[in-house]
Amino acid sequence: AQAGFKQSLKEVIDIVKGRKEEFHIFTKEVFTESLPKNIFIYPHGSCEFDKLLSTCSGVISTAGHNLLGECMYLNIPVYAMPIDLYEQHLHASMLSEFCYGLNNSAFSEVKLNEFIKQNSFYKENIRHSQILLKEDGTYKLLKLIDLYLK
Repeated sequence: AQAGFKQSLKEVIDIVKGRKEEFHIFTKEVFTESLPKNIFIYPHGSCEFDKLLSTCSGVISTAGHNLLGECMYLNIPVYAMPIDLYEQHLHASMLSEFCYGLNNSAFSEVKLNEFIKQNSFYKENIRHSQILLKEDGTYKLLKLIDLYLK
């Protein structure tokens, strides 16, 4: 869990244990207790991250720019819980405003159920978005600069 995240790893595990979905958690915390069959814990920076991100159906995270951008590019909805930074609150509110995922101050079973239920809706909104740039924007940017300079 990231510094500033409001809940402990144990609290997160208690919310997701016993569910039918698998949860892959990347954290700096050391967790030595036995885990339910649906939960897997990896150290922050694990090489498993890219593989799991590319195959997941949703991401539950704080609202940092890099991960949200990767998720949008891969059409992955996000349940965002911004930490106490202006930019994270802005990212999470935009995510919610454009229906690309859920914005909530904490992780809860009620909101998790809502996120899972709306996952396909969020995914379609991301896929068909007219405002997300999902390609190399260099050509478009150079064309705009060229128009501006004329």
